[in-house]
Amino acid sequence: MKSLFSRVLLSVAGTLLIVSVQAEGLKPNEVVPVLGGEAYSKVARVSSEPGVLVYRYVRENETFEDWTTAATYILFRQPEVGDRPKSVAAGIVSGLQSINPQAQYNLTGNEAGTKVFLDFLTWPVDKEFMEYNVYRLEAGASGEGVYALQISVKFPYVANMSESQLKEVVSLRNALIKQTDQYNMKSVKKMLSDRYSAVK
Repeated sequence: MKSLFSRVLLSVAGTLLIVSVQAEGLKPNEVVPVLGGEAYSKVARVSSEPGVLVYRYVRENETFEDWTTAATYILFRQPEVGDRPKSVAAGIVSGLQSINPQAQYNLTGNEAGTKVFLDFLTWPVDKEFMEYNVYRLEAGASGEGVYALQISVKFPYVANMSESQLKEVVSLRNALIKQTDQYNMKSVKKMLSDRYSAVK
């Protein structure tokens, strides 16, 4: 019988699919991610620092405090990062290392630096769970800032992963990166730009 750890990872890695809706004048509840054939229709604006707009999506039967998989759309419009995805990634990595110095991360992207992928496995101090995160960070047009798609998956903490568990994490990583790379960000960018102007 597969462990809970295995079931969570295999389920997500094997069936992850994200779809965005194309429409004019989009609102957060109209750009709904679909993961594993399930619409993540519960959405909330997350409190953030000035110049950052964040919307998180979770399953209808989960809460924003206790979720297993979440999709997050983010717009960074801060002078210190400008339109540079690598600057945003550096800030995320700095925050990650201050919270969990043991967390390892991977950073890849195109030569121009206009699209960057950041992924990492981390866990809280109490080791209540592990969380795998994949970010797609993409430059907008000049002056628009940086747009991001973040997919996060939580699963039980494992102190010493077996070889098979490590392979499952690698499979999860590969599936998440593939799906975030294929994601159509057009509607997400429009929604975030419209909302940023509305809530500024």
